[in-house]
Amino acid sequence: MPRLIVLRLHPIEPINGADFTSYLTDLSITVSDLAMDTPTGVQAVPIGTADYLPLGGGGAPPADPPDYDPATTITQHFETIPAPILGDPDTFQFVAVATAVISIPGEPAEYLTSDLRIEVQRGARTVVKRDLDFNVPLTDDIDDIAVPGPGEFAALTPVSLHIALPAPPRDADLNLATLELPTDGTPPAYEDVYNAVRTVLVADPGVPNTDAGVQAKLETLTLPEARHIAYEIMFNAVVYPPPVPERELAELYTLDFPNRDDDAADQARDTFEAELLGYKAVRSAQAERATGYVYALAAAFQARRLSEDATQAGFRFPIHPDAPEADSASKVKEAEVILRN
Repeated sequence: MPRLIVLRLHPIEPINGADFTSYLTDLSITVSDLAMDTPTGVQAVPIGTADYLPLGGGGAPPADPPDYDPATTITQHFETIPAPILGDPDTFQFVAVATAVISIPGEPAEYLTSDLRIEVQRGARTVVKRDLDFNVPLTDDIDDIAVPGPGEFAALTPVSLHIALPAPPRDADLNLATLELPTDGTPPAYEDVYNAVRTVLVADPGVPNTDAGVQAKLETLTLPEARHIAYEIMFNAVVYPPPVPERELAELYTLDFPNRDDDAADQARDTFEAELLGYKAVRSAQAERATGYVYALAAAFQARRLSEDATQAGFRFPIHPDAPEADSASKVKEAEVILRN
């Protein structure tokens, strides 16, 4: 009997329901189960995927429930809007929530339930990478013939995980630098770091838009420059939009604002300022962590250049590795061998 992983998807910041549809376009979610006996550093084998397929009828919901593609495993939720006049048809409106469903066979062969690693891709770009969510809730066993259809996804419980989706890039943002840092403290993939750093560097007028130009810059990159690049990547206002006030800014900071609700304005101002501080603190912490990975990338390029340019190599080794150190005369001495081209 299969069980279901139920993933609730939502935007990072509130948006209109119709706009959220673009967040789902080309979306694919891969789930892997990581057990305790999985070797460190080994990528777990995926146990399932969910993919968004557009509405069968295309476009916004019609005056009937949305025409979901029967093969889709990610569906956007909708709300029913009762007709204002008795006898007229109800209408339906998309909301900024979706559900992804992944079916897995049988019971998890581990303590309690599955420990999941989630990777969300939009097209070829990874937009969310979560490592690792422990003991996530799964649905009870379901009959194969009773697997729910797309129209039933919104009512499924329990919810395994909630996942915040970043905004899709606008046309001018197609070359955004993004870097998801694993939540378990492990380093991100080399390719992810390089692609993010490359995106920032080629936008610099002093760096040619070529791999050779990026390599030349990385070979001389300083720690302050690495930190600057990391902050450029992590303070991405498209992927991680900064907070906005709940009320008009003028009302928050103008005591004689017309019809000002003092209590509501003061509360909204305190919330807004706290959110601004929190946003900067989180983004700065991520940027400081990313600085080490950017500088490590640069160090790798610098080491390769030094190795390629070297004309000799040296090794130090003890002459008598097992000799006792009873007195100063018997202390281990070292010899040096130089290998020249």
